Amino acid sequence: MDIGAAAFSGFGLIARRPLSVLVWGLVYTLIVMIPMGLFFGLAGPDIVEFYRTFFQNAAHGSSAPPDMGPMMAMQARLGMINPLLWIASLTARGVLMAAVFRAILRPEQSSFFSLRLGMDELWQAIMYLVMSFVAVGVIIGVLIVSFIVGGGLFLAASAAPEPWTGWVRTLAIIICVVGGVGAMLWVLLRLSMAAPMTFAHKQFMLGESWSLTRGRTLQLFLMCLLLIVVLMVVEAVIGTIVVVAVMSAAGAGGLFQPGHLRAMLDQPASVWMSGLLPWFIGLGAVGALLTGPLAAIFIAPWATAYKQIADRRAASLPV
Repeated sequence: MDIGAAAFSGFGLIARRPLSVLVWGLVYTLIVMIPMGLFFGLAGPDIVEFYRTFFQNAAHGSSAPPDMGPMMAMQARLGMINPLLWIASLTARGVLMAAVFRAILRPEQSSFFSLRLGMDELWQAIMYLVMSFVAVGVIIGVLIVSFIVGGGLFLAASAAPEPWTGWVRTLAIIICVVGGVGAMLWVLLRLSMAAPMTFAHKQFMLGESWSLTRGRTLQLFLMCLLLIVVLMVVEAVIGTIVVVAVMSAAGAGGLFQPGHLRAMLDQPASVWMSGLLPWFIGLGAVGALLTGPLAAIFIAPWATAYKQIADRRAASLPV
């Protein structure tokens, strides 16, 4: 397995199909933003009014808490929208992951920017949901085992003579933390090929990833480590640009001028909503532009790694 080629394959995908990558981010954002627009249409005024009152009291030196009644009523109304938000988020993830996998594993299916809405997307949504539960289960299992092992080591440390008791307990903590994190990563890496395998074979495949990744855990870990470093650098650069742009726009709008904030807080929620709408639209547009490239950078390496492992495995089979 070529670790570097897999880790940086997302950049190659962006270079080969820049328009498709941008369209993926736009489609993902639209799927998520439509129910979010309904959410803010129902809850936006109440949320803005709540925080307006809170900051207004703080600006005027008042410690009186804002009225929680409207917020409680708003939460009751939003209970009906939460399932729609959840379904939209799951659908968007399935569409996005399937599009990236299709671009890597089925490059001949490039029409409509490799976007579809069918069983591939459904399987990816289901796989994301299942892997979320698996990750939670693994974390809980590791915590339980670490607690049992750590408790036993702590009891054993009590029998050690002074001043070694503290050192032994510290060593017990290090062993539990390192061992727990290592075990968690090992399990998740062994299952990391489940999503691309499911896409490639057009059927749900979770346990099959365990056998495919046998002997590949270290390579997958190094790829993941390299990918994390790449993402940290990319997000640091993007974050710096976004923060500088937002602060510059806020400064140009006079937000930091003396008395401007208090005058803004004294305005009703409807004025706030009108003023914040361009910011919401701008942030949504930035998110749409960034979602596709970030998804390609993070998702494509797993599809490429699967392709490399599967191809090498097929080549080693007797003809």
